[in-house]
Amino acid sequence: MEVEDITDVLRDIYEEKISVEEAKEDLSMASPLELALAEVELLDEDLDESVLKEFRNIYAEIIDDKTEETLEKVDMDHPIHHLVSEHIEIKRFVEELSRFSEKIQREKTRIIRKQKLENIEDNVKEIKKHEKSEEEILFPRLEEEGFFGRIHILENEHEEINESMDELISLSEDLVKNKDDFIKKTEILTYTLDFHSFMENNFLYLVALKELEDWDDIREEFEDRDFAKIDSIVQ
Repeated sequence: MEVEDITDVLRDIYEEKISVEEAKEDLSMASPLELALAEVELLDEDLDESVLKEFRNIYAEIIDDKTEETLEKVDMDHPIHHLVSEHIEIKRFVEELSRFSEKIQREKTRIIRKQKLENIEDNVKEIKKHEKSEEEILFPRLEEEGFFGRIHILENEHEEINESMDELISLSEDLVKNKDDFIKKTEILTYTLDFHSFMENNFLYLVALKELEDWDDIREEFEDRDFAKIDSIVQ
């Protein structure tokens, strides 16, 4: 599918000339790179970056999860393998957090008083380290290739995620008093983390694999920052 055609379809959705459902068949044939290039075209037309954020629900419907396929395409020590593998760890945390929130929701006060969310600070620290590796190593290179709009959205999501994680840690210190706020914040954080990882795995990283060439330099930067290597996906 031609980038120009994809741009036309996305513009028509934004202007409400067609519905997502009507556009779904055409857009499902577009590659992540073609979608990214269409976004660049839209921004060149002076559409605000906030418009791109509105497309996230569209992409959720047309982009298939190819996480395992992406891992199979790259070597174990490739930076993308590293990042995707960390997303798998993040997904485990999301699932653990959701289960804990559901448990708190069911329990009575005297039981809640004894509950504690284990390792939340360690998980938050690892997620922030993961985000930093993207922001300082991967994102600048993609911005140089012209994909600044989508990168800015992902960076803003990092800020939202970090704020939510810090708030959740604070709320978890008194689960009896903060039960309702903790549950609401958990719902927001788990959704945002899950979808953010999905978009990076199945959109951003695939664009990076197509557009970037200096992977040896990127790998060295990862190693210099002493990011832990993950040798395999789920054991």
